Amino acid sequence: MEERIYLFNPDNDLALAHGGGHYVSPPFARKMQADLCVLPMWYAPPQSCVVVENEQMRGWVDDVSRQYQLQVKGILREELSERDAASFCPWGWSGTIKRRLMKNGVSSRLLPSDEWLAQVRLLAHRRSSIAVHQFLRRHCSLPFSPVPVEYADVEEVLRFAMAHRGCYVKMPWSGSGQGVYHAIEPQTREFEQWCRGAIRRQQSLLCEPGLQRVMDFAMEFECFAGQSNFLGYSVFESDFHSQYQCGIVAREEELLRLICEKYPQFQQVAPLVKCAVDQLFAPHYQGYLGIDMLLFNHQGSIQLNPCVEVNVRATMGLVTAQVGHRLLQGGKKGKFRIAFSKNAIHEMRPNRFYLTPIFPNTQYCAYIDWD
Repeated sequence: MEERIYLFNPDNDLALAHGGGHYVSPPFARKMQADLCVLPMWYAPPQSCVVVENEQMRGWVDDVSRQYQLQVKGILREELSERDAASFCPWGWSGTIKRRLMKNGVSSRLLPSDEWLAQVRLLAHRRSSIAVHQFLRRHCSLPFSPVPVEYADVEEVLRFAMAHRGCYVKMPWSGSGQGVYHAIEPQTREFEQWCRGAIRRQQSLLCEPGLQRVMDFAMEFECFAGQSNFLGYSVFESDFHSQYQCGIVAREEELLRLICEKYPQFQQVAPLVKCAVDQLFAPHYQGYLGIDMLLFNHQGSIQLNPCVEVNVRATMGLVTAQVGHRLLQGGKKGKFRIAFSKNAIHEMRPNRFYLTPIFPNTQYCAYIDWD
């Protein structure tokens, strides 16, 4: 069986927005990558390796893997050049991560072609959400949220924003709430300048009306050999500007219950979402993929936005879904968060489950607080 090597590159959305293979991530992204590099161990299959920063982190991965029977090992970057037969599984694919791996001595024959990476970048464009909306509307008669609209002209964006105050205007490539403008005051000069700059850099913007949020959730998949494998649900909380805050960790059946409790019709939508992934993405992509969705209140009834965005990469929701599937029993639940401290994290709280290690210079950590 071919060895699978996982690595965490949280700047992948920024690399896709930059384009090409020469993106240099900002210091905060490099520090986040270093501190949270072990995260893939929680969704990597048995007999896999996870790229770590140093021997101390390798020891932590090996110890925790034994404790929870994950059968995952740590591997240093300088050891990657020794692999002459392996499959690489980054958090997300871009020309940048391919270049970094080759710089670490990985043979190009073990990595995707530039043409395939260009196709992945097109799939990661936010207009993919329009394709998912249209697919589901063709196959389902339920009322959904309005289909997002893509504009290449600033004046059209401004007219949309004035007609739909509180709308969301999104850059084609960005992630985790970045590159999204919540246009509460669309008449301001600041908003117009943001739109002009975004279109200059990325050629268009996606616009959609604001909705009265009830619940954020997602379906997580892995695409392989032209088909998708459903990996679980993620239910999460986001802030006023749609930035990820925390995720619920529970068994799959409990997460589905939480969704259907508010929106029973989801039982008939979920299989269609998988069909959309099978037809729109799986033939052209291999790797992890998440479809973010939203329940909202429309005139007193709960309705569904079936595709807020498509994440053509691994997600924090994948982490929470797999932790819930692999480690939890019964009705146990918790909340997953990423913590940051400018002056390093020193305190480890009791009854908190740490998914990443804490060392003297750690600024980021991932953890679960149990209910």
